Amino acid sequence: MKKIRIALVFALCAVMLAFVACTPKIDSIKEKYQDEGYAVIDVKAGDLSRYGIESEKIESGLVATKITQTVVIVWFKDSADAKQTYNDVKSDDSKGNVIRKGNMVAIGSKEAIDIL
Repeated sequence: MKKIRIALVFALCAVMLAFVACTPKIDSIKEKYQDEGYAVIDVKAGDLSRYGIESEKIESGLVATKITQTVVIVWFKDSADAKQTYNDVKSDDSKGNVIRKGNMVAIGSKEAIDIL
């Protein structure tokens, strides 16, 4: 019975590690977009409040743009907030393409989203 508990604890730790590891890091995302010729601008949490996102829920954000292709990427402090924002945006088809990876939500043109 003790071995089963230990195995269960290790399995849960592995799942948690995999979940945390799936959120892309901001520096690697910036580099990807810059390599593709995008201008990348950091966005402060307060700047996103006009879009209905509470600034205390945001860890960081950026905007990448290249002529007519643009993407806004937001990293949330909590995955539940990222999921809620993703679901809210996804339910409103007029807001464009949206994806979620862990605590990160990105919205923008299809071409810009595909880089992720």
